[in-house]
Amino acid sequence: MSEFEVAIKIAGKLDKSLQTSVSSAQKMLGSLGKGGLSSALTGIGNVMESTGKALTTGVTMPVIALGATSVKEFGSVDKSMKLVQATMGSTDAQAKQLESTMKKAAANSVFGMQDAADATLNFARQGFNAKQAGDMLTPALNLAAGTATDLSVVTGGLGNALKMFGKDSNYAATAADILSTAQAQANTTVTDLFDAMATAGPICSSVGWSMSDLAAITDIFGDAGISGAEGATALKTGLARLASPAKDGATWIKKLGLEIFNSDGSMKSMVDVQKQLHDSFQA
Repeated sequence: MSEFEVAIKIAGKLDKSLQTSVSSAQKMLGSLGKGGLSSALTGIGNVMESTGKALTTGVTMPVIALGATSVKEFGSVDKSMKLVQATMGSTDAQAKQLESTMKKAAANSVFGMQDAADATLNFARQGFNAKQAGDMLTPALNLAAGTATDLSVVTGGLGNALKMFGKDSNYAATAADILSTAQAQANTTVTDLFDAMATAGPICSSVGWSMSDLAAITDIFGDAGISGAEGATALKTGLARLASPAKDGATWIKKLGLEIFNSDGSMKSMVDVQKQLHDSFQA
């Protein structure tokens, strides 16, 4: 029960109790002529006592119920935190610091403490430690809230995306910004972007392409009605063939005048490669 619901319930109890009390008191006063002042005062006293009990019940019971809910939630969060610590193998000091980080993150989010605990547990199960989970928590909460994506999907996808591109937890905020922007500017969901990262992230990273590059390509696929997973699979195959072309492929690359690698062996940027391919086939 929310605090607002408790307030409404209390107001209803008070209003009903007071109306009943006033009505009873009026009847008692009206009986002065029949039973005398002493009888009327005794009756009014009984009404006041009854009203007091009604008010106490009306106010106290909802508050007790609210307190019980809070205790129950605290117990659930505490249980989750112990599981997080056990999964991470963190020290008591590290666990305490992580809990403090969680409280701050939840206080500045539409998500509650239990949500933050569940998200942290998800990070723990992906192999992240207390420091890393603390770095990733706020970006994950913001990304989930800003894109209306399930928090468990975000925590799983964000952690995996960082791994695919060899990024540490300090990059989580940047990654969340990239994903949020990509989702907003094309017919692409955050889930599509996570699927693309999981499928093509490793090869993009190996040829020197960034998370932003892959997000941009996924947007292009999305606007063409191609899902993130399908587009990423095609991209993965294409990049593999460009990076290590077969004999016939190498011949055609030379004929087309494509120069897709830098002097250090890394592949040129996504924009550069795309332009070369476009210009070569238009010639």
